[in-house]
Amino acid sequence: MDSIPFPNKHFYRGKLPISNCFTPGIRLWSNGFPIKVDTYRSCSNLCHYCLARVQSAAMTERSGVRHDQRICRYMSVGELNRALGKARQPDGWMGWALRGKYFIEAGTLCEMFQEADISVRSTWNFLQATRALKIPLIVNTKGNLLCKSDEYFQLFATHPVPVIVNLSFTTYDDNDARANEPFAPLPSERVKLIRRLRDHGIPTTIYLAPYMPDITGKDLPGIVRRSIDAGAVALHLRNFYLTGKHFRTRRWTRYVADNKAVLSRDGMVWKVSRTEMMRAFDVMREEAEKIDPRFKVLGMKTEWFEMEPYHGRMPMDSLPDQFQAGIIDFTAIPILRKVREALSQPQTLLWSKIGYKESLIDLPRTVYLSGDDEATWMACSCLGAPKVPTASAVKLLETGYNWLRMGLWNGTKDFGFIQTVGMIWPVVSANGLPATESGGDRIYAFVPRELEKELITDYGNTTGVSESLASTFLVPERAGGTEDKFYPPEKREIWYDDFNAHWI
Repeated sequence: MDSIPFPNKHFYRGKLPISNCFTPGIRLWSNGFPIKVDTYRSCSNLCHYCLARVQSAAMTERSGVRHDQRICRYMSVGELNRALGKARQPDGWMGWALRGKYFIEAGTLCEMFQEADISVRSTWNFLQATRALKIPLIVNTKGNLLCKSDEYFQLFATHPVPVIVNLSFTTYDDNDARANEPFAPLPSERVKLIRRLRDHGIPTTIYLAPYMPDITGKDLPGIVRRSIDAGAVALHLRNFYLTGKHFRTRRWTRYVADNKAVLSRDGMVWKVSRTEMMRAFDVMREEAEKIDPRFKVLGMKTEWFEMEPYHGRMPMDSLPDQFQAGIIDFTAIPILRKVREALSQPQTLLWSKIGYKESLIDLPRTVYLSGDDEATWMACSCLGAPKVPTASAVKLLETGYNWLRMGLWNGTKDFGFIQTVGMIWPVVSANGLPATESGGDRIYAFVPRELEKELITDYGNTTGVSESLASTFLVPERAGGTEDKFYPPEKREIWYDDFNAHWI
């Protein structure tokens, strides 16, 4: 094993295992990865801007444990075995996803390749297990041990099934990065990692997160040029969020004061304004078009119908079948992609016309609503998913198809995921209640922003489109299976010949 020193020898004073490292995908409806994994709930990179660190601390403290960044919190071997053992369970979401060998998204909260793993071996064990089970991975990382340890790199690069990397940057300037990411690999080291991963058939997307106007915005065309030159396949632009414990520090209160011209406030959260995000997005997209139109600049966690989002335009759309097989059959992507075909027109969205047909997609047989720990995570991670009001030890199960209709479309009380998407509104019947089809599925309407004042009505207890008016709108229709799970071959800008050659 390579000898890699800790970035800060005083960082970890202790090591404690954690549980619930495997959970249902938090962005299930928009990326198609059914499981997320965090091999750590602590991170020695100590990036000053890190929102995940604030969230991790909150999760720890909600459990009655005082957060201490000097303690390494890791996934134990027992937790790893327990989670993977769910593959033997005929019921439930996790077992279905593991048996189907769908993608696992790893490293959603904390750096999974941090140097602590040399002694803790949490990520090492996870990689060994998933390579034995031949489960594909999409990994969010700054690449610490991948940059520094050949043994880790080789274990990762020789994974027997597809791997996709989202490599995080805020800037390509080493000095600016060192000031905000004191113990992470320098951008120059990460650029070398992109090239090395590409040589091993692993595509890398630049995860430009968070976008910090005074740092990231210094040279947006340069970021695109360097990303393309390094061999990355796309760039996801993500907003900058300040909330919670950030405001207890003078550093960030001063930052808000100095950058108010390009920041906006949403409740208790400060973030970069929509105007500034759109400007940055347009500058980078125009630069990419000039250099190589196949390189996609996409908006991460953005409106689906304005700044082109990554939803449905992730690199998987142009990857070979070996990569695409790991994406689940049902997300909001094909539905909203269909809506995007007529963005200037109001549209009425009917599940019977635009939704999924049960016989045409791969679904879990059942999903837990209670009585299993995955039920809690499904309820809190998947917007619109069915929720049991109180914790229950009684096992309640729902069929996979009914769960899909509730989570993506109907919800159990208020709404399904589809209504959380901007410019989509409920259709309201004459009695002021949500309009439904004959089968009980709710009816929604897409309304272009410029027509909202004309078409949207406030009904007091809800706001939406009248059923009589919606009856005059365009009604988009899909076949209801996997035929539009990805862009058709003739629309794909395939430039992954070296990745194809690696896997075929």
